[in-house]
Amino acid sequence: MIRRFDRRTFLKYSIATSIVWSGWDVPRSLGISVAEAAELFKANADGRTDDVFPQSVASGDPQARGITLWTRIVPSAARGRGEVERDDPDERDDDDAAEDARRATADGQDRGRRRRRRKVAFEVATNAAMTQVVLRGVVDAEDDRDFAVKTQLDNAQQLRPFTTYYYRFVFRGTRSKVGRFKTLPAPNQRVQKLRFGYISCQDYAVGYYTALAHLANEASTPATDLDFVAHLGDYIYETVDDPTFQNNQVRPIRLPSGRERAETLEDYRFLYQTYRSDADLQRVHELYAFITIWDDHEFANDSYREYDTDSENEAANRDPQRRQAANQAWAEYTPIGVPFRPNQGPLESLQIYRSFAFGDLLELVMTDERLYRDGPPCGLTEVQRYVTPGCPEVRAPGRTMLGREQKAWFLNKLTGSTRTWKMWGNEVMVMPLRVLGVFANGLLSPPQPLPNNLELFVTLDAWDGYVAERTEILKRVRDANVKNVVLLTGDIHTFIAGELTVNFTPPTIASVPPPPAPPVIQPAPAEPTVGVCFVVSSVTSANLAEIGTFGNGTPLPDIGTTTYVIQQSNPHIKYFNSQEHGYNVMDVTPTEIICTMKAVVGGTQGIKVRNPLPPIRVAKRFRVKNGESKLIEA
Repeated sequence: MIRRFDRRTFLKYSIATSIVWSGWDVPRSLGISVAEAAELFKANADGRTDDVFPQSVASGDPQARGITLWTRIVPSAARGRGEVERDDPDERDDDDAAEDARRATADGQDRGRRRRRRKVAFEVATNAAMTQVVLRGVVDAEDDRDFAVKTQLDNAQQLRPFTTYYYRFVFRGTRSKVGRFKTLPAPNQRVQKLRFGYISCQDYAVGYYTALAHLANEASTPATDLDFVAHLGDYIYETVDDPTFQNNQVRPIRLPSGRERAETLEDYRFLYQTYRSDADLQRVHELYAFITIWDDHEFANDSYREYDTDSENEAANRDPQRRQAANQAWAEYTPIGVPFRPNQGPLESLQIYRSFAFGDLLELVMTDERLYRDGPPCGLTEVQRYVTPGCPEVRAPGRTMLGREQKAWFLNKLTGSTRTWKMWGNEVMVMPLRVLGVFANGLLSPPQPLPNNLELFVTLDAWDGYVAERTEILKRVRDANVKNVVLLTGDIHTFIAGELTVNFTPPTIASVPPPPAPPVIQPAPAEPTVGVCFVVSSVTSANLAEIGTFGNGTPLPDIGTTTYVIQQSNPHIKYFNSQEHGYNVMDVTPTEIICTMKAVVGGTQGIKVRNPLPPIRVAKRFRVKNGESKLIEA
């Protein structure tokens, strides 16, 4: 039976409501005097900021007149010397005690107590010194949300479009660090320039966030400063000691449960707390509003719906309670303006696909490619998912990555937008990533005699496992004559740039001369391009050069040979670099976009040391002109 929540209870479990006002004209609904309100904002120079706000501050999901602000408090850290932390009768939520007694924790133990609630003040200003405050507010932090504070300012008339603001929180005399965000342009505003960065895959255990330190440094000059940052998923990794890709750890993690993978709400919360303790990640959050989606590791590797792929038994892999715990922790710790619905099942408790309009210049559409997808097409074993010729199900009509409702919404957004550029922020690579059979003997161990033109899919976890739906989407783009489609992708820990066609017809092997002469390749017939794709490498997560395998344990040759094989087998791929870490920056104007791929110097070693900070370099830069779906090296 689904329990019906009233509006107050619903908001209590999702995004905390706040009371907002300008100046000191305190709203009557706050229920306190001007003097009492002023006390909430009073601050002491006690040096407790890092203890009271251990994950600093963050913002996300900007609007033309809105933003979602986030922090997390540790109430006990704000008490005075010799003071014991205790519930304040004025800060307890007594109206729902019966529900508290009924609800259970993630491990099934009954709470049997009332919620603890603390009032946290916040203010938004037009300057970093916070002397020109445009609005103030008070929001509740509750233990049921791990004392994470997330409040959405929606259509706040005090905020102006496409304007930079600063904010901070105050709790019991301690101020947080000051954060910064920029609102979106008005929906019909003419925008001449937009600059943003995007990142993915930041495994905390295997390296330092060197790339994020450099991403924060983009703010050092007006010419390089960013308007926002997009995160394409794998913000955390649910495993803490996986030998297949988490070797050579520099920052080991031990979960509260003692397991090697997160399974409880406490485990997932602990991972976010740990990751968000990093100073470089905090700094990027402090500087920029984030637009965020998840990928698989926020729940489980290669996950789909409420299933992990940790065994070969699908029934045993179904774990809705674990999926719901992952959903809840993500909702608590991500500055996203989307409510978490605990009374719904794990497939309905969060809907993260959404879009953002940047005036007349850009429509950014963010999709969810985990919660509604069908499972692996050919089986759950690694040899059925990686470097495999696949099976008939790969191309089966009806197989879905997006799900029926999301796909209809997505296609409407993509084909109906009137903005100059249409960008699709997605988790896994849309372009095929294959190896022709003629090259397999150089990649597979032991060698396997395979037909020269056999296509081996590198991973069926990406869109190669959903060919019919991919073709349907790209065909709609072509038939609707949609111009300026640009895909932003993460997941595969590799810098990749390529051009999109409907069929991605592979080349054919004309002849195979004796070694060491390379095969003679017959190019595929030219197809019209319908868009371009830029894949960002990982912040830290292991790439092909580091793990030396495509994911199924098969050793690879040197990375140079692997790169050659990939590009020969995939003519749509114009650049492939799986030996460095970094981030991408997009410069968007009405006439062109420029994608700059920035890599940490030193490859693997560049993320293994923190001081001195290894430098950053431009790995590759591409230009795409308005009306042309072609990559031009810049």
